[in-house]
Formats: sequence, C-alpha cells, structure tokens
Amino acid sequence: MLAVRLLVSALCVQQPPHHVPSAVALRQAVGAVRAVVMSATGLDGFSSGVQQFQGGMLGVRARVTLDMDTRKARIELRGAPMGGYVQGVGWLSDPKAEAGKVVVDREFARKLARRFVGIQHAGLNRRTRTVTVTVTVPIFGQQTLVLQHVGRAV
Repeated sequence: MLAVRLLVSALCVQQPPHHVPSAVALRQAVGAVRAVVMSATGLDGFSSGVQQFQGGMLGVRARVTLDMDTRKARIELRGAPMGGYVQGVGWLSDPKAEAGKVVVDREFARKLARRFVGIQHAGLNRRTRTVTVTVTVPIFGQQTLVLQHVGRAV
C-alpha cells in the first residue's frame, strides 16, 4: 500500500517543462501500479506454481526448478567440474522459511560428497526474483551463486 501511495504522490508532483505527454505518463503510471498490485497479491504468477532459476560459475551451470507451494527444488548441475550431469532434490530445513540451511536427498548428497561439493544455504529473494545459493567447492572454498528467474516451468 505504501508503494502505491508513493507512486500516486510522485505523479501528483508538477512535471518539468520537458514532461512526457499526459496520456503516455498515465499509461506508464497504470502499468507501474498494476505491477505493484499483481506482485503484492501474488497474481503475477511468481508466488505460486513451479518457477525456474538458472546461473553458473566456475564451469558449472545450475538449474533449479522450485515448487513455490511445496518448497522443494529439483537441482541440476552440469559441467566438467561436476563430471558431467548431477541432479537431485533439495529443500530448506525450515519449511516455512524462504532462506536457510539446505537439506538434500540422500542419493544427491552422496553424489555431491563424492565430488567434495556441499550446498550450505539458499535464499529466495522475491523482489529481485533470484535464488542465492552458498556452496563449498574444492580449491575455491565457500562461494555464492546467484540464480536468475527464467520463468515458470511447464
């Protein structure tokens, strides 16, 4: 609600002489208000369903398919440092949190341990639509990987 009030207040301020024509400004304002309302109410489709995130570092590409309702994620890792392709399921130790310690299924944990890789922490940032993951990898130690939202999974 505060964001909507700030937006409306900003629109009421007198425009400089080189202002955008009023119809264009109104269209932009309506679009901005719509985006804020859709995001705040969850109607933008990001707050539920299955969302995909991707990113990479040190020669490894990561794809996470996150079920926003069950809070479980399918994690796929590809690249030479991983010995090809590894996948498994992970979730946060606190099922109600959006950031915290990561728990992975037994088979995936075994595969990661064999490669001396660990996933310590993950966090969802709804505002930036990113997932930040803290991992431990050989030689480089603890690293932070930011995965960008790429859309809804089909």
